[in-house]
Amino acid sequence: MTSIWKWASFAVLQALAWTALAQAYPTKPIRLVVSFPPGGTVDLVARIVQPRLSEALGQPIIIENRGGAGGAVGTEVVARSAPDGYTLLLTLSSHTINPMLYKLGYDVERDFAPVSLVVSVPQLIAANPSAPNTLRELIAAAKARPGFYAYASPGNGTPGRHGRRADRACRGHRACRPGIGPLGKAAGARRDHAEA
Repeated sequence: MTSIWKWASFAVLQALAWTALAQAYPTKPIRLVVSFPPGGTVDLVARIVQPRLSEALGQPIIIENRGGAGGAVGTEVVARSAPDGYTLLLTLSSHTINPMLYKLGYDVERDFAPVSLVVSVPQLIAANPSAPNTLRELIAAAKARPGFYAYASPGNGTPGRHGRRADRACRGHRACRPGIGPLGKAAGARRDHAEA
């Protein structure tokens, strides 16, 4: 019976210690670095999560967009910040793709600790209502008119871009990818250069 009380006492003391530590954080505002520009999926998720996260933690959450290089620019900002929990990174799976594409000033495994999966975002194809109605019809139309159809992706190193490149490799056709930011791509896809 004594050993049960010792273990119970130990568990209670541990819980109290962790509670005391948890109450000490956060004591100041938290910077949430979004590794993509305003208006894209990652930014929208940050702005949806920010009010509740701020309320739950009792501190302001300051969103800082640092887009570029498929998320690598913002990720490097966080990698170089103090490892004190007051600078957080919100990014997407390009975090694990970028080491294969770029020479980075950080190591994604050594310099980061995962905190939480915030959201799972599907990849999808959306088109103007006058475009072909099915994916099969769209592929046939793209094959019939190489370089005519445009598509948008957030850029190099992003899942949307790699999904399109894999699809193109499997189907053997070309499409144009506009060279403008996420909102511009969605709003007015220009057909200004083709991808091989």
